[in-house]
Amino acid sequence: MKKLFQVLAVGSLAFATQTASFAETSAPPAAPADHPCKAVEAVCEAAGFLPRQHKQAGKGLWMDCMRPLMGGQSVAGVKPSAADLAACKAHRAKRRQNDQQQ
Repeated sequence: MKKLFQVLAVGSLAFATQTASFAETSAPPAAPADHPCKAVEAVCEAAGFLPRQHKQAGKGLWMDCMRPLMGGQSVAGVKPSAADLAACKAHRAKRRQNDQQQ
């Protein structure tokens, strides 16, 4: 019985280790806190715009706030700083350019 318990314990430990390493490698990279668009996103969220709320409430983070701001339009209740908005636009333009080159 003791031998069976040892085998089960070792097997469980091996499974847990493999699962943990898989979770670490399969998770998408998180955007760093200093990402140029985080400040604009925070202003949108403070005004009540939330991810995936476009169809439900008409206050989707990207569709109803970020996208219009990136296009040069104003959004009611949202006033990001010009520097934050310019940095986000530049970051997105550079990212699109890099994607096209690949």
